[in-house]
Amino acid sequence: MKINEYKKLLNQADVETGCISSCHQMMAMPSIKKILETGEIGIPFILQHYKEKRSILWGLALAIITDINLIDEGYFKKQDQGKVDKLQKAWLKWGKDNGYILR
Repeated sequence: MKINEYKKLLNQADVETGCISSCHQMMAMPSIKKILETGEIGIPFILQHYKEKRSILWGLALAIITDINLIDEGYFKKQDQGKVDKLQKAWLKWGKDNGYILR
């Protein structure tokens, strides 16, 4: 998949999931399924998009793709569950620490 196609898919996912509150329903959307299918190759693109678009959606997608528990890895505190801004910061720090974000 080309970079522009991937970015379009990320934006499409934002639109498709904008009014959905159920995490299960979000993950079932066609655009999200395509993103998840790309696996690790998509991580840098998701993280870049996540910088600009704070949403629980991107934290969930990263957790599924990476199979990482940020609490176990020391990036996120259990008492911060439900705080989307802290989850976003934790994933972005993880991305930098693991070479997925270069700047």
